[in-house]
Amino acid sequence: MEGLENDEFFSVYLLNKIKEVTNENFDVERIYFNGHNACSQGYPHTDTNKENGRTFLIYCNSVWDLSLGGSTSFMIDNEIESFFPYPRSGLYFKNNIIHMASPISKDFKGVRVTLAFKLYKAE
Repeated sequence: MEGLENDEFFSVYLLNKIKEVTNENFDVERIYFNGHNACSQGYPHTDTNKENGRTFLIYCNSVWDLSLGGSTSFMIDNEIESFFPYPRSGLYFKNNIIHMASPISKDFKGVRVTLAFKLYKAE
């Protein structure tokens, strides 16, 4: 689901919450929902090559089990570091780091949903 940067709930209300949590100010590039289902995964990528690029990712599922996989993985200094998608948690990171959604178990019958804020830290 694209184009949420045009909806005040996302672009004003939720963005202000993100600003409070991070204590930073942003310009918005995009806001959208993203989903992965069983046996799917993302691909290694960066969202920008700019140093001030940021992503705030909200895990929208109300329940998630470690056995389902679906972590967000980062390549840092030739090592893979992963963040487990805790229900209704957020992950804030510099989006010029290589990252991807890890594979989701074939046993999962739903959709792993995230709300992504693609941002540029205001200077």
